[in-house]
Amino acid sequence: MLRRNWSCYRFKLRPKLVHSSSTVSSKILFKVAVLTYKIRSTSCPAYLHSLLSNGISESTATLRSALQPLLHVPRTRTVYDNRAFSVATPTLWNSLLADITNTISLTVFRNRLKTFLFHQTLSGCPAD
Repeated sequence: MLRRNWSCYRFKLRPKLVHSSSTVSSKILFKVAVLTYKIRSTSCPAYLHSLLSNGISESTATLRSALQPLLHVPRTRTVYDNRAFSVATPTLWNSLLADITNTISLTVFRNRLKTFLFHQTLSGCPAD
């Protein structure tokens, strides 16, 4: 009897480390970032590639930001417009570290992105 109670405590009453809403949003961010990587590396599908443009400025000065593969984030007027693919995707991509976005293969990109999102999710949770 005592052993059965201990297993119940061990498996069912453990506190959750990560809230479900943060894991869902992390999964969405992961899928959007992977889709963006695929669009940038293969230029397919064309209808999504046309929504993303590089953030290359027209100035002749050489800036440090020119070395990073940033995307142009179009201006919006409302919060609702920020949810559009053409706005949300460049915002997410530009928030990633250069070490993640400059990878050569999709598998390395996915591994680094998962690690980044995992650390980002855990840093928002209170420590026990």
